[in-house]
Amino acid sequence: MYPAHSARYISSALVLTVLICLLLSVEVMPLMTVLATVYIAMELFDRFAQSRRRNFEGSRFHDVEKLDNLQRILIYKRKQFWAQRLLASYLQTELDRRKYLQFMVDEGQWGSPPYEYVRIMEFEEWLNTRIQEFGDFGPCGEAIMNNALTISPWDRENTVDQVENVVAAVDMMVELWEGVAKWILRCRSVCVHDSVGEIPQGLSVLGMSMFSTLRDLPGELTSVIGEMIEELGRYGGECSVTVTFEADAEEFSGAIQDVLTAVD
Repeated sequence: MYPAHSARYISSALVLTVLICLLLSVEVMPLMTVLATVYIAMELFDRFAQSRRRNFEGSRFHDVEKLDNLQRILIYKRKQFWAQRLLASYLQTELDRRKYLQFMVDEGQWGSPPYEYVRIMEFEEWLNTRIQEFGDFGPCGEAIMNNALTISPWDRENTVDQVENVVAAVDMMVELWEGVAKWILRCRSVCVHDSVGEIPQGLSVLGMSMFSTLRDLPGELTSVIGEMIEELGRYGGECSVTVTFEADAEEFSGAIQDVLTAVD
């Protein structure tokens, strides 16, 4: 309870107490004493809650403000796999906030402006650059997620650092997801010679697989974590979660080389 709310509630309680006492012709002082005791108890509880919150959040850590109430409960209770569940929940929240991006990628018009014009003699270099960018998406995502998921399912120490790492990992994953979306839209909007016109379209389809994988990741994590909690409940022990992304464009790259050779 915040101080402003406490003051408002206490003022209302005082007014109601006086009115009730007048109506019932009961001495005010004993009830006022009880009310003062309740007020002191509420203030002590509020200070205790703020102290507990500072212990969890740290004096200079404000990332917890980004979390909703259910996510904060995960931190305060710190039950099994709390950090992993926090990651999945917060990632879901952040992706849901960017539904406009999902709409642009899923429903956007093909080749929506601004257009990028690439001459046929420069197309192979442009293409190789896009393929290299796509190949980097997978390892980058794996590094971010697996670093954040290494927290022990039973770990209850260093909560501040763990929450900070989870929030930072989610922020980086969302940035990666946005990068994949921009990559897809760039492939769609490029204008090239008709002889190689289908290649950028094929690239964007390849990118859609990664885009959807990242979008579905929170649900997949939640499902896997639920299964692991059930298994640990039965048998005990330790286990871990590892994320793997498929971002291999070698087969596609080999196919388009044949197309480029034919064009030459």
